[in-house]
Amino acid sequence: MKKLQIVDAHHHLWDLTLGWYDWLVGDPKPFLLGDYTALRRNYLPADYRIDAWGLEVLAASAAAPTGPGSLSDPHWLEGMRKLARYQWSWDLRVPFWHLEEAAGVLEKVPELEVVLNHTGLPWDRSEAGLAHWRKGMKALARLPQVYCKISELGLLNAAWTVASNQRVVQEAVELFGPSRCMFGSNFPVASLRVGFLSQVLGIDKMLQHLTAAERHDIFVNNAISFYRLEPFCRQVQKH
Repeated sequence: MKKLQIVDAHHHLWDLTLGWYDWLVGDPKPFLLGDYTALRRNYLPADYRIDAWGLEVLAASAAAPTGPGSLSDPHWLEGMRKLARYQWSWDLRVPFWHLEEAAGVLEKVPELEVVLNHTGLPWDRSEAGLAHWRKGMKALARLPQVYCKISELGLLNAAWTVASNQRVVQEAVELFGPSRCMFGSNFPVASLRVGFLSQVLGIDKMLQHLTAAERHDIFVNNAISFYRLEPFCRQVQKH
C-alpha cells in the first residue's frame, strides 16, 4: 500500500547539549498542554523519523494587549514591511482572542505572505469560545495573503480525537479554502496528546469531504508553494 505523502509545515528539533533552552532544561513552566516532562529531552531528526514512520514525509536535505511588544507596537508593522521587501514570509502564532487584531495589522501589509499557526489555537471549545475564534478566523481569511496551518489541535484537559477536532478543522478549511491550508505536525509537542500517524490519518479522515487533489494540496502542495520548496523537493526526488 502506498504511503500517505506529507510536507510537514511545522515541527521542532532540539539538541539540549548545544544551548540553554530554558523551558526544556530549567524549571518547568506553565504550558498549554499541562505536564510536558516527556518533551524535556533531545529531539533530533532520527527521533522525528521514528515518530513519522509509516508516512512518506517530503523533506529537504503573551505580550500585553497594547504597548511595546504587542501587535499595536509600530515596530511590528515596520518589521513586517521589511520582511515583505525581502520577499520573506511570516508565521503568525497568537491566541484566538488576538486573531482579529492581527488581521487589522496585516491588512496594512498586503504584500506580506503570512501563515497562521495551529488552526488559530481554538482552546475554548464552548459555543461562545468558538464564536470568538471564528470571528477572528473570518477576519484573517478575508486577507488573500494569509494561509492557515492545520496543526496543534491539542487541549489542556481533553483527549485528541477526530470527533472533538473535526469541527474546527472543517471550519478552518471552509474559511480559508483548500488552496490556503497546509498540514503541520507540531512534533514533538503534539505528541503529548496524539501519535504522529494517528494525527495525520485523523486529519485526513476529517477532510474526506474534499477531493483527493484538495487533500494532497493541504498535505503536500501548499506548503511546497508557500515556502518555495520546489527546488529542494526536486533534489530529494532525484535521490
